[in-house]
Amino acid sequence: MLVWLTATVFATTPVAGLSFTPLSRGDLVWVDDGRTTGLSVGEFDGMVRPALEPFAGVWFDHVGVFGTLGVARATANTTTEETWIEQHRGVVRPALDLRLRLNEPMVQRPAAWLGLGMYGDIPSARFTSNGFTAEEQQAANEQATFDRARLGGVGGRVGAGVDLALRESLWIGATTHLRLHRGTLLSGDTISTSAWLGTEAALTATFVWSAKENGPD
Repeated sequence: MLVWLTATVFATTPVAGLSFTPLSRGDLVWVDDGRTTGLSVGEFDGMVRPALEPFAGVWFDHVGVFGTLGVARATANTTTEETWIEQHRGVVRPALDLRLRLNEPMVQRPAAWLGLGMYGDIPSARFTSNGFTAEEQQAANEQATFDRARLGGVGGRVGAGVDLALRESLWIGATTHLRLHRGTLLSGDTISTSAWLGTEAALTATFVWSAKENGPD
């Protein structure tokens, strides 16, 4: 057991890189149809998950674990004489992907992989003021609850990709995924759920810290 654990630890290959998902016609239609949250920081608003997204992870031989973290926050403070109003909306978006490599990567030879991932949009929203009455603060709290429901969501994706090692320390690649996103919307006592399913493709650049001398792991 100790020998296997030691071999596994020393076989790991840390990586970090950038994933570029270009703006598509579908993104433009989404905006034209008013399907964004209108709050700037939601899943499809372009801030918490930008077109150019950093990632980091590690390969354990033929299995890879990768993660990303998106953060978006919009804050507005208004002060009039002795009265102030503070409001904010934000989302933290952790994501985790697992990959199974189908062949050993070598310089100038493509390596394919299959992938499965999941993410969550963790929302926050608050409206406060020293000038609010009890009724106004209650209404502000209800609006914040509505916004949190609108901004929150979970999703997953399944797909495949290919990496080409230009050098031992630099790979370029392409990915394609089928992605599902699920969210909720509150309106009074009504709770509506929504789901979006679609394909997306991205280009990647990966920097590799490999201990091997004959090629990246």
